[in-house]
Amino acid sequence: DVRRALFKETEELTNKSFEQQIKLVEEFTGEKLNLDELALESDEEVIRQRLRNADLDDVTFGRVLEIIRERKIAQQDLIEANQDLVESETELSELQRDIADQEVALASTNVEKFEQLEDERLTNEIENVNARLEVVKAGSIEEARLHKELNDLLLEQQQIAADEQLERDEDKAEKALEATAENEAKRKELIEKSIDAIDAIIQKSFDKRNEAIDKELVQSKDAQDRIRAGIEAGNEDALQSLAVEERRTEELEAKKEANRKKAQRAEAAIALLKNLGENGGDLGKTLGNYNAILAAIQAAPSFFDGTDETSSDVIMSDQYGGVTGFVHAKEQVWSQKDRSDVGFKTRDQIKDIVNSENRNLLTDSNIGLNVINGDNGELIIAVNKMQRTLESLPKNMPTSNYDYDAKGKYHIQTIKSQGKIERIRTKANTTWA
Repeated sequence: DVRRALFKETEELTNKSFEQQIKLVEEFTGEKLNLDELALESDEEVIRQRLRNADLDDVTFGRVLEIIRERKIAQQDLIEANQDLVESETELSELQRDIADQEVALASTNVEKFEQLEDERLTNEIENVNARLEVVKAGSIEEARLHKELNDLLLEQQQIAADEQLERDEDKAEKALEATAENEAKRKELIEKSIDAIDAIIQKSFDKRNEAIDKELVQSKDAQDRIRAGIEAGNEDALQSLAVEERRTEELEAKKEANRKKAQRAEAAIALLKNLGENGGDLGKTLGNYNAILAAIQAAPSFFDGTDETSSDVIMSDQYGGVTGFVHAKEQVWSQKDRSDVGFKTRDQIKDIVNSENRNLLTDSNIGLNVINGDNGELIIAVNKMQRTLESLPKNMPTSNYDYDAKGKYHIQTIKSQGKIERIRTKANTTWA
């Protein structure tokens, strides 16, 4: 087209101008300087040294350096212009394809055709962004923006797929209900299975979106660390890049919060569907409970940082008076009986026992104790043997004992040796059960 032809003409004129300058310099100096090769050299000191070897006068030396710099600038301008041209050509091709698809869609009333065209549009946009990423400069702000745009498109594609799957499952459930209207028990079972399937699909969709956002957050924060390192090294131009990355992090955090709220609303919808099934399809009765269900889900506590005692001040509870709350992946839940059986009152006590066990402070494999049917005879013998052994040790032998600072949450090991006392503090690990 016209732009491509103009670019080609500009490129040829630039190359021709450079060739003419080379010719004039070589005719004037009588030297074969090979400026084409020098223009590709990135180290200016290497360029200067090679020009010095040509034994040029100061004026010619300065002019040749200027020609090489102009050539480098022209080459970079041509590269950037070509990138812009490729992006424009790709965008134009995409627009033409979209227009053709829109014209087909406008001439059709088929819903499935509309959905197919929407899927194709998204696929084309993703391919377009990938093509632009191939020509953009690595590590640039434009590359980061394109990565963000690509992730947004991929998330949108996943959401559409989840919505379509949800619609298919709802249609399937509706048809199943109509086909089994005479059998109430079977109808209820089908409702519950459909709801579980929908719930699984929705949760998977939100989880994938969160994973993608978290991955971008990590990348953005890593980029900020690299930029800050550059700023500390004296690169003041990196301040603008840092601001862009910080805004990107804020946008990702906002997107993650919006995703969380969507998941919360989805949970409310699932609760409504489950309640509908439990009420035998009585919509009026179900809607009467919906506001309470929604409020309970929004107010449900989360124990992400752990807790020693759950609150009894809740909106909803089960038949045993239990607290309604959210449990996260890889968390443990102990019943009151579990906690009573082992005698623990706080999580710190559990952590102390685990830490002591890991450090072999709870057992002594050299003693070999056995306590059977309440008979502590072997234990007494072993203790007496240990006492005699300790009494026979030299008075100046190093000793060690352990203590735990509950307020500071760390272990203290005190070592006494040759009249000196050394204390070693170790921060307690944090776990939640």
